[in-house]
Amino acid sequence: MPASLLKESNEVDNMSKKCVGVLCEFKTDGTCIPRSVRWHDDSEWPIKKVTHVCTSPDEFEGIRYTVIIGSAERYLFKVDNRWYVDSTG
Repeated sequence: MPASLLKESNEVDNMSKKCVGVLCEFKTDGTCIPRSVRWHDDSEWPIKKVTHVCTSPDEFEGIRYTVIIGSAERYLFKVDNRWYVDSTG
């Protein structure tokens, strides 16, 4: 994932989390599975795999998804109706 996309994204509370759009699949049981991430410039990156889902253990409330985007493992957060990606690492 190009670092320039991460640097150009909107800052969220001066932290390393960037606001993004997410395309999701919803299963019949209501489970949400993120399938791709869309950046502010409308570039879209497929999520190859969701490896873990849990409640967020840090300062953000919500759900934390551990995902593979390209060859990188990233944290994807869903807080209320907004999505953030952790741009560190």
